[in-house]
Amino acid sequence: MDGFLSSPKQLIEVALPLKAINAAAAREKSLRVGHPSTLQLWWSRKPMAVVRALLVAALVDDPSVHPQRFPTAAAQQAERLRLFRLIGKLARWESTADKALLKKVRYELQSSLGAELPTLYDPFCGGGMIPLEAQRLGLPVEAGDLNPVAVLTTKAMVEIPPLVEGALKAEAGLVGLAEDIRRYGAWLGQWVYDRIGRYYPPIRVKGGQSPEVIAYLWARTVRCPNPACGVQIPLVTTFRLSRRPHHFAGLVAVVDRQETSPVLQLQISHDPKRVPAGTLERGGGHCLVCGNAFSREWLHVQGRAGQLGLRMLAMVAAGPQGRIYFEPTKEQQEVLEGLCPSWTPEEPLVGKAAKDLASFGITRYADLFTSRQLLALTTFCDGVAAVRERIYQDALVRPLPKDGRSLQEGGQGARAYAEAVSVYLALAVNRLVNRNSMGCVWNIAGEKIEQTLARQALPMIWNFAEVQPFSHATGGWQGAVEWIADAVALLPAQGTADVHLADAAKASAKAPSLVICTDPPYYDTIHYADLSDFFYIWLRRMLRPVYPELFATVLTPKTDELVASTYHAGRSPQAAQAHFQRGIQQTLEHLRRQADPRYPVLWFYAFKQAHRTKTVDGGKVRTWIGWEAMLSAILASGFQLTAAYPLRTERPQGLKSGNDTLATSVLLVLRPKPADAPTGTRQEFLARLRETLPVQLAALQQTGIAASDLLQAAIGWGMVCFSAYQTVLDADGMPLSVAAALGWIDTVYAECCDFPQEAE
Repeated sequence: MDGFLSSPKQLIEVALPLKAINAAAAREKSLRVGHPSTLQLWWSRKPMAVVRALLVAALVDDPSVHPQRFPTAAAQQAERLRLFRLIGKLARWESTADKALLKKVRYELQSSLGAELPTLYDPFCGGGMIPLEAQRLGLPVEAGDLNPVAVLTTKAMVEIPPLVEGALKAEAGLVGLAEDIRRYGAWLGQWVYDRIGRYYPPIRVKGGQSPEVIAYLWARTVRCPNPACGVQIPLVTTFRLSRRPHHFAGLVAVVDRQETSPVLQLQISHDPKRVPAGTLERGGGHCLVCGNAFSREWLHVQGRAGQLGLRMLAMVAAGPQGRIYFEPTKEQQEVLEGLCPSWTPEEPLVGKAAKDLASFGITRYADLFTSRQLLALTTFCDGVAAVRERIYQDALVRPLPKDGRSLQEGGQGARAYAEAVSVYLALAVNRLVNRNSMGCVWNIAGEKIEQTLARQALPMIWNFAEVQPFSHATGGWQGAVEWIADAVALLPAQGTADVHLADAAKASAKAPSLVICTDPPYYDTIHYADLSDFFYIWLRRMLRPVYPELFATVLTPKTDELVASTYHAGRSPQAAQAHFQRGIQQTLEHLRRQADPRYPVLWFYAFKQAHRTKTVDGGKVRTWIGWEAMLSAILASGFQLTAAYPLRTERPQGLKSGNDTLATSVLLVLRPKPADAPTGTRQEFLARLRETLPVQLAALQQTGIAASDLLQAAIGWGMVCFSAYQTVLDADGMPLSVAAALGWIDTVYAECCDFPQEAE
């Protein structure tokens, strides 16, 4: 589809090898060891395979641009297929370290662009994947974000490694850095153990070696409302601890009624028939001793009154044949008495993440951790400062450049190197934070601790797992360090990068030639600032001496974040939508003035929301709030869509809205709209839509797109038709709104597609 454009097209504006890209992206989502995403959790991060492929396709010319080299349609198609094969190879995970292939791809880029490559600019750098893959392709990088956690993550991927690699060339570059992360990570672990190891006593086993404790299983408790009972009820959804075949374990209740009031004991059992159901149901729960029922509202009242307690249910150890479960001993209970961490995060829980928790009286970040978890995490934080000084003293005698500048100043000497290693160790502490809060669930199928922010939320967790940080199991310190070191060793560490804290609507890149690719916020699907506070409070404590400007605020910025949130600044839903749309429009207007006209802007879209019904010409049509806000902003900023592609960028349990799971992102390819773009009528728009949309839908179905995502992707191609006009006039001569256009796209989609419309 030409979209009425007269300017030369890049390959991405004509076609993409979607099957190969989506297959590589789906496979990459199951990979973890050595993957850059393991440096720091970020939400809806785009796969490396997708980013690499799209950047190359956006930078190389479509063969039709060079009729002297490819004079016939057959010759042009043959050249496209050659480029498709190259891009398909590049998208594979194995290509990350394929130097020969990357060299070939850079040659292709230089053949299209010349020796001077443009700078990649990403104003919403988030998890850092777009700048990282641009750097891997040899492009200079500029990136920014309003969120300090996103900025630090991207710095750790693209800004710090080239500085370190340049300073350590004589010591194996990033391989040397990865080894130093392991070495000083071990030193830091021992430093912390020397101070708090006694609070994690071993399990005493008669006549044998004590197994390594890896986790402690806990439950919140509440006093039974029955005055005749009064027992502290463990609030659990299940008393099963393991459901692996031939390795079942659970808890059974034993009630001692000889006392003046009943005493509830819990014992390990390997007989599934004896293990009772949990004490919590959807609407409330019941007492395990007397059977008295209570409502969820009563739990809210007790929580706000500070009447919820804690009880250790069991300990988990690593045995030669698998996990071993033990009942808590007196020694294990006694070490918990009188624990007093040196610091507690008193910052308030705010925004969407705090709504459910506040109803139970959980209002501070300190409320998300037990006393022992706080003791461990604060000691590790203190250890980052200690290890930074140790690294500095050691680095003074190494053959590093005589450079006294800090990391923030671009230094490459002993001081900057010590700060750099401490950044990666702070990220390792953040991995520990994510596996060591009262929001960690014990996975009874895999017998492991799940991370706190497994979803884009901080839900109320009633029975949780506490990691033993000095263990070798999932969630322990040693594993966290290994994950970080493995990822660092595979970073490209080349070229130049400038990553800064900035508002995308106001910041300007420094480079004169920019190719813009970015993954903006998804309306109200993910509240990045609210979620990242969970990490920010710990990073601020560890890294404020290294990046004082980055960690100057108590919590991450909220007011200017481009999310349609009703939780900040007292916004109504209508005001939240207006805030989002206005901010996106201002950002795009700003980017249009900076973008190099030779390259399209790549703009990701990945949100899915409830529709609303509007009346158009006496009939009912559907439109979508998120799509409407984003597309209205794009068109109002002076851009048009020239292509739209569905991409398998999300994990199956990824972005959720209601009961829908979105597995596909839509890439919108944008160009400034020509001043001479024609004005069309609604009839002309619909005729064009009915002509082109069936062709695009057939192509989309060939990529294996899920039926539930097909409409979302089809909307993108429908808007390619709509945005090609300067204005589309309705039957009454008034401009057709984006909302009405979405309704007509939905109607044409239903006419030409075998898939049914979504239920009203």
